[in-house]
Amino acid sequence: MKVRQSLAILVVAAMASASCAGNDSSSPSSPARQWAVDVRCPEFGESSRCIAFAMSDREGGDVSGLAQWSTSDPAVATVSSTGLVTARSAGEVSIRASYQGATGFAIRWAVPGQGLAGTYRTLQGTVLSLNGALPGVLMEILDGPNAGRSMTTFASGAFVMDGLQDGPFTIRLSKPGYVTAEYQWSIPGGRDRLATLTASK
Repeated sequence: MKVRQSLAILVVAAMASASCAGNDSSSPSSPARQWAVDVRCPEFGESSRCIAFAMSDREGGDVSGLAQWSTSDPAVATVSSTGLVTARSAGEVSIRASYQGATGFAIRWAVPGQGLAGTYRTLQGTVLSLNGALPGVLMEILDGPNAGRSMTTFASGAFVMDGLQDGPFTIRLSKPGYVTAEYQWSIPGGRDRLATLTASK
């Protein structure tokens, strides 16, 4: 009689958003004042409004309506004069705002119909059997924006996949002696999300 075994994927810290933001040094608007610009963009929504904050040694505040907006690639995303960004095609894009000679930017991943997202995300967790953590499980992403990514679980049964792009995809788990299982996943999927996948031997 065969003993039925289970394979489980336990996503402990599902997606950690990692986005980039920065600013460039600028020419001063006057000899006595230098400005720096910080661009902040939300990560979700079909259209995303970015905000530009300007700071000097004397003052600071929201200058979204006064800044000059642009993107690094209008074919990927466009931005209005008030910072409203619309995704045109999937890809990484830099959203820029200039004010008083200073330029700030935020790098985001654009997805049509979904808007902006963090540039990269990380999927991590542990694969378990009825007897505990299971090493040597081949994890493959079959479709979607991360198709072709794969890894094998460590001796501890843990796995980490980073540099993932937003969107839905299928994860396949396989190991000799176990029934292959597939699980539908989508990012962004929130933080600290717990999910399980089982397959029997």
